[in-house]
Amino acid sequence: MDSTLPALLERAVSIYGPSPLIVFDDGSAMSYAEAASLSRDIAGRLQASGVGRGDRVVSVSAASAEAALVFWASMSTGAIFIPLDSAIPPEKLGRILKRTAPKALFMAPDYPDKAALAGFNTVSYRTDGEGADGIKGFSEWLQEGGGELELEEVSPADDAVVLFTSGTSGEPKGVVLSHGALCASGKLMADAYRWGPEDRLLSTGDFHTMSGLRNSCVAAMHAGASFIIAPHAERSNAVSAAALMERLGATILCTVPAFLAQFTRFAEKVPKGFAKGLRHAMCTGTSLPTAAEEAIERLYGVPVLNYYGLTETSGICIGVLPGMEKEYRGTIGVPLGSTMIKIDAQGLAESGELLIKTENLMSRYYGEPDGGEAVSEGWYRTKDLCRIRPDGSVELIGRIDDAFKDQRGELVHPTEIEKALEGCSRVLEAAVCGFDNEDGRPGTAAFIVLKERGCDERAIANELRHEALRALGPHRTPALFRFVDSLPRGTNGKILRRRLREELA
Repeated sequence: MDSTLPALLERAVSIYGPSPLIVFDDGSAMSYAEAASLSRDIAGRLQASGVGRGDRVVSVSAASAEAALVFWASMSTGAIFIPLDSAIPPEKLGRILKRTAPKALFMAPDYPDKAALAGFNTVSYRTDGEGADGIKGFSEWLQEGGGELELEEVSPADDAVVLFTSGTSGEPKGVVLSHGALCASGKLMADAYRWGPEDRLLSTGDFHTMSGLRNSCVAAMHAGASFIIAPHAERSNAVSAAALMERLGATILCTVPAFLAQFTRFAEKVPKGFAKGLRHAMCTGTSLPTAAEEAIERLYGVPVLNYYGLTETSGICIGVLPGMEKEYRGTIGVPLGSTMIKIDAQGLAESGELLIKTENLMSRYYGEPDGGEAVSEGWYRTKDLCRIRPDGSVELIGRIDDAFKDQRGELVHPTEIEKALEGCSRVLEAAVCGFDNEDGRPGTAAFIVLKERGCDERAIANELRHEALRALGPHRTPALFRFVDSLPRGTNGKILRRRLREELA
């Protein structure tokens, strides 16, 4: 098995050289051999710029061919690649740049605040030369040339990437992943889901997310598959993404529940032709309502395969395998690869915190010696509550941090209430949070996204209240219903409950 990223690239080129690796939205493609040649040129230019083993290379960008090439080039020089969201706020970007002190900084051409980039060796992914801001364009920078590339000898234990978490509960942590962990995770994804050279992948996640980087830039190489690069606007909603997939012959879609929900909400506008070649849709980030999963299979004939992983576990470690979607309906599947799981019940009768042990565990948090309290004797504490079914599949219940107390002082997990509300035929998505009434009594608020707009919201609120009373009893039934167009989510697809509570303030 190829246990470093340079070795993986070399092997992939030797087997799949003339085959397409990157497919663009206009239908053109870049082959494995072409991508490897360009990444070598970029690596040589990086070395000429002073970038070497252990140095940091930051990329502030949506998914793009240039960012993928810089990733592979960084691996060849022994540098550490740090992808960041192209929409990252300037203040947060400034703090991360100060912490990581990159030797090279690549940025999206349209990043709004160039002041945050001052003092760094910055290159714009602009391909048409130097802009008015004085920052070098990518082509101009590359044409300056460099010396002969000296490939660094990297080991599986060497640091490869740092992925900063979304930071929904505070300042984001940088998760350090090794060459070995990232390679093994990519191979697990490709093998478990039977990817092959005939596959074309569309990922809605950008490279700053675990699935966006690993699926496109690592797993695809293990399989000899290709991945689609398109502007964010073209792959950010179901209608345009479906047209893109149909036009380019996508066979695999990797996304999150909030995106899949659009395929049911806007079904009358979604071109159905995309589903003819799609083998399956892969969904991660948070729980996918069973009703939404069944609706996509009914409307489009496309199976939805849930899988689970965290940045700290190099992504995928639990999943629903092809052909098992009905057997494991409503779960995130079973442990995959080297993964072991257990639950820490802490007095709970049927559920507890999910603990994971995997060979693909992070090396540490950036700037810290290890995983701190999150890792104990090799077990990673996920803060996800789950129950393990008799068949070994895992059902997510909620997050420990999201739990709140009802009027009786008993602990409530939002997912229990959300599943009951999403069982109503009119509801597309539901999110629940706790709040304090003016007299200090605890209450529960439900935020509802309806399948159809323009309905009588008061009547639907009464309908939902009666349904919740029947399913949950009076103490868990929300006291307040609010109808919204969408739910606030982080880049990993998880609901930002802090934002919901702020709406009630």
